[in-house]
This record gives sequence, C-alpha cells and structure tokens, in this order.
Amino acid sequence: MKDPRKFLKPSTVNEILQDRAIRHAVYLVRVAGGEAKWFRDQLPGFRRRITEELAPFIARMDISGVVNNQLLFEEASQKAARVSQEFFEDIYQKQKERAVEIAVAESGFEARVLDDTLPIRTNFKHPSNILIEAMITSNPLDGKTMNEWFKDIPQTVQTQVNREITEGVLNGESQNKIMRRVRGTREAGFKDGIIGRAGRTAENLVRTGAMKASNVGREAFFQENSEVIKNYSWVLTLDSRTCTICVQGASDNPYPVGSPPQVPAHILCRCIFVAITKSWEELGIDLDEMEPGTRTAVVNGMRGEVPDTVTYQDWFEMQNTEFQADILGPSRFNAYEKGSKITDFVDNGKILSIEELKLRGLDFS
Repeated sequence: MKDPRKFLKPSTVNEILQDRAIRHAVYLVRVAGGEAKWFRDQLPGFRRRITEELAPFIARMDISGVVNNQLLFEEASQKAARVSQEFFEDIYQKQKERAVEIAVAESGFEARVLDDTLPIRTNFKHPSNILIEAMITSNPLDGKTMNEWFKDIPQTVQTQVNREITEGVLNGESQNKIMRRVRGTREAGFKDGIIGRAGRTAENLVRTGAMKASNVGREAFFQENSEVIKNYSWVLTLDSRTCTICVQGASDNPYPVGSPPQVPAHILCRCIFVAITKSWEELGIDLDEMEPGTRTAVVNGMRGEVPDTVTYQDWFEMQNTEFQADILGPSRFNAYEKGSKITDFVDNGKILSIEELKLRGLDFS
C-alpha cells in the first residue's frame, strides 16, 4: 500500500492540480447544498397550490365506494399533473440559469488554478456562456438530460395521486385523511405525502445538477485549451467507499483527452474530474533554451504523469485541523477526533444528520 504521507507536499503540476481539485470539491458540496436549500424554499408554494387545486375534487368524492368516483379520480390526478408540470418547468428553467452561473464560475476557477500552477504563463482561452449553456442543456445525467428528469416528475405525481386517492377511498378514509396522503402531515414536515416524495426527487436533481454544472464548466474550459491537456483523472470524493459505480469509474483512470469522465455518474454523485497536463516535451517546448535552474524546475513540474491515487480519507487526514473542523463542523469533527472516518458521515451520497449518525452509534460526546 502506498504511503499517503508522500502526498503531503505535492511537487509536480499534476499533483498540485489533484490536491486543489479535492479541496475545491469539498466546497462544491456546500454549493450543492445551497442549491438544495433554494429548491426547498420553493416547495411550500407548490404544496399550497396542489392542496388548493385538489381540495374541491376530494370534497366531491363519495367515500362509500370507488366505482362512482372513477371520473373524479382521473380529473384530480390530471389536475395534479398539470400543476406539477407548471411548477417543475419553472424550477427547471431557474435551475438551468443557476447552473450556468456555477459552470461559468468553475471555468474561471480552473483558469486561475492552472495559471497559478504552471511554471510559465499561458494565454488560456475561455469558453463562451453560449457553449456552456448548450453543454448544461445537452449533457446527460445518468442517461437523461436534466430537462427529461424534471419532465418525469409530473407523470409520477399523476400516477401517485390516482393511486393514493383510490386506496384512501377503498379504505373508507375521511376526506381530510385522503388529502393528507397528497399533502403529507405537519408532524412529518410534509415529507410523507406525494408532494414530499416529488420534492425529494427534485431536490436530489437540483443538488446533483450543481455538481454537474461544475464539471461542465471544467470540461468546457479544458475543451478550449486541449493543447495542454494529456488526459483526465476521475477524482472520488466523500462517498468513494460506498459507491461501486464511482469506484469502478476511477479505476479506469486516466481517461483520454477527448472523453472526460461522465461525472456526476449518478444522482447524488459528488465526483469531479481533473485534467492531467502534458509534459514540456509533449508540448514541443525546447527546454535547452532555458537557464539550467529554471529548466530543472520546469522538468520536475511538468512531467505529464498521472498522480498516485489517494483516497479522500487519506487526503483529509493530511489536512490541518482548522481545515478539517471547517469542513466537518464542530460535532462531526469531534466524532472524527474520537475515531470516526470521513465516510461514516455519508450514506449513498447523502450527508447524514447528527441525529441519524447518533442512531448509528457515532460518539459526539
């Protein structure tokens, strides 16, 4: 097993780029969390509108039997689908605009990182916002575009509304209880109804969309400056030990320059990719024209080699305590100090709450 301590002081350009990428990915997770919060703030309005639209249908239903209510069931579910379609079309458009902003910022970030890291100055080309938006719109996420994912939600809502209302009537439930099947209950934070389930699906899309946007911005910048790129490396982050899809993807490193890793690889994936720069020899630059001291530094810096694989756990253990505490927060950092691993705080791409972690036996005392 390689000693991860050798990574403490990255010396080559590609080692530095990998180190910066892992550190930056931690903050991208926070950006994704902020996007998820933005979406959650929109959800109460959707819940109110669905409630207002469906309440008259449910009030007209005969709870003594199903047969006489078939038409109302169908009308109610179609109405729910129309309201959902309007809501999620608006969310998709706003999410796309926000994703473009993230991607543009990421493109600029990559330019600054490379400019700071390369031993000599390079005039980088910057991708246009039009190109970035086109990539945001067309690049698939787990086999579908973001627009296709959002379009699926209203159909699911329609099916679930029909099923839940029918089941409620079959069980002889009151109209209020049937409405709660749709709206959810206040005690559960409205997460237990159809709207809550649709909201979780959309929130996961928005969260993953932020990570997707960051990778699109990175990919667009590298496309514009492919002459300095040799290949790409898939970088695992917080859920590297729980997601076999991503572990397999990273095992295929390095990726050819024309085919960067398709990350996020799945919903709630947090992986990113980093460019591996060419060596000076591969760039066709004559090092003999440089001063001996400069020539040695340049050769050492631009070897064009893929850095050794370092897990997020190994990398995190090498950071100073201030950085660790900032990333984890006081409670998780306390648990980490008592022996918990970074990957203990994550399950299937989701950061677990303190309450969930306590149920798993983690020590926060």
